[in-house]
Amino acid sequence: MNTSKPNSFVNTNEYRNMSVIIVDDLPLMVSTLVSMFNDIGFKTVHKAYDGKDALLMLNKQKYDLIVADWNMPRLNGLDLLKAIRNNEGTRSIPFIMITGNVSQTDVITAIKCGVSEYLIKPFSKGMLRDRVSRAFRAPISSSRASSTQVNKMEDVQLAPPNKNSILLVDDESANLLLLNELLQDDYKLQSCKTGMKAIEICQKKNKPDLILLDIMMPEMDGLEVCKALKSQPETEHIPIIFVSALTQTADVVKGLALGAIDYVTKPITPEILKARVNTHMKLVTQHQSMSVQVDTLMDNIRLRDDIEHIFQHDLRNPLTTILAAVNKLEGNVSEFQEDISAIKSSAAVIQAMVEQQMIMHKLESNEYHIELTSIDARALVMKTVAALSHEIEEKSLSVDIEISSEDVFAGDSALSFNLFHNLIKNAVEAAPNESTISIECNPKEHHLVFIIKNKGEVAEEIRSSFFEKFVTFGKEKGTGLGTYSAKLSANVMQGKLLLNTETDNQTEIEITLKKL
Repeated sequence: MNTSKPNSFVNTNEYRNMSVIIVDDLPLMVSTLVSMFNDIGFKTVHKAYDGKDALLMLNKQKYDLIVADWNMPRLNGLDLLKAIRNNEGTRSIPFIMITGNVSQTDVITAIKCGVSEYLIKPFSKGMLRDRVSRAFRAPISSSRASSTQVNKMEDVQLAPPNKNSILLVDDESANLLLLNELLQDDYKLQSCKTGMKAIEICQKKNKPDLILLDIMMPEMDGLEVCKALKSQPETEHIPIIFVSALTQTADVVKGLALGAIDYVTKPITPEILKARVNTHMKLVTQHQSMSVQVDTLMDNIRLRDDIEHIFQHDLRNPLTTILAAVNKLEGNVSEFQEDISAIKSSAAVIQAMVEQQMIMHKLESNEYHIELTSIDARALVMKTVAALSHEIEEKSLSVDIEISSEDVFAGDSALSFNLFHNLIKNAVEAAPNESTISIECNPKEHHLVFIIKNKGEVAEEIRSSFFEKFVTFGKEKGTGLGTYSAKLSANVMQGKLLLNTETDNQTEIEITLKKL
C-alpha cells in the first residue's frame, strides 16, 4: 500500500526519486516513520507490519531502502535481514535495523548477517537522516559481513574516545615544534604562524577543541585574535590558553578579560603546560558530553510530541467507527447487550483520552482559543461524577457533593470539564475502597473555591511537583498527565490549583476560579 503524502517542505535532495519500505508491527511507529521519511524527502514510502509481508512486497517490487524493527511476529527483523541477504535480487539493498535493544552481542549478530546501519529507539528525525545517509554510502553488498568487518566493528565498539584537538598558534617555528613534541601523544594537533590563519581554521567545520595562542605575533597579535574569535557565535565557545612572556602580565590580564580561560609563560615548563591543558580539556569533554545529552533529550521530547500528535489523529477514525457500529448494534442483539455496553464504555474512555491529549497540546502550544462563559458548577460536577460512575461503583465509593445551583464561574466548557474530570478521577483512583470523596464549593467575594477531598495522602516524594508533567507515584498505569492537564486548564481560565499538604491521611485539592 502506498502511503506517501505531499510533504510540507520542498525537497530537492538525493532521495526524491527513491523508495523505502518500513517494516514494523506497531501502527503508531509505522506512522511516525512514514512522516519522518516524507520529511526527509523520499518519493515513495511503503509499509509492512511483519517480515513475511515485507518479503512478499519485495518479491513484487524493487526498493531502494529497507527499514525494519527487530521484534516482530511471524518473521522478525533479524530473520528478514537473513532472507534478504540470501536472495540474489535483494542482497544489495541497504538495510537499517531499528530496535530498543542496545546489546553489543545483538549488534554484532546483525552486522554478521549484513545489516547496513543500526538505530536505537528512541531516535529523532536527524538521527534517522544520518543513518540513512550512512547506509547509502556503505551498504553491505554480500550475503554476510566478513570477519574483518565484524572485528573492525568490535574494535570500534570498544575503542577509547577520539583524541581532542588543539590548535597551536605561534609565529616562531621553534615554539611550535616544542609544543608539538609535548602534546602530540595525547591530542590531535594543528598549527599555524599567523592570527589570520588561526581565525580561518576556526571557521571551518572541524573546529579545534582548544587553542594555545601566542600573544606577541606580527600583523595580528594574540589579543586581536582572541577578540575576533570571541565576537563570533560559531567560535566564541572555543577555549583559549595564552602563551606569554613573563613580562606580559598586563597583556595576559587583557586577554583574560576578553574571554581567555588561562595562560602559560615562556620559557614553557612541560609539566605545567600539560597539567593546564589537561584540566581544561576535561572541562571541554564534559561540556561536549552535556551538549550531546541535552540534544538527545530535546530530540526525544520532539519525537514524543510527534508520536502524541499522530496518536491523537490516528485514533479518531477507528473510534468513530467503533462507536457508530456499537450504536447500530445496540437494541438489536439483546443477548450481547453487556458486551456492547463494555465496548461502548471503553471507546468512550479512549475518546476522552484523545480529547484530553488534544486539549493539552493546544494549551502547551498556546493554540487554544478560549471564550469564557457562565458555567454551572453543580451541573458540571454532577456530569463529571456520572462519567466516572463505573470506576466509583467498582470501588464502592460514596461521593458527597456540596455545591449550590447558584454557584457559577467564568470558564470554558471543554476546559472546565477537563479540569474537574482529571482531578475527580485522580481522587477516585487514590481513594481506598468503600471510602467517601467530598466535593464542596466555598463562595468568596470574586471567586469560587472548590475543595476535593479523599482519604489517603499524596506521597511526600511528589508533593512539591504534584501538578507537573509526567509526575506519578504508586499507580501501575499512571501517566502523570491528568493533574498537569488540569493545571493547564485552570491557568488558561485565570484560576489556580493548590495541593494542601497539611492534612493527615487525606488529600485535599483546592481549585480557585473567577466568578462571572
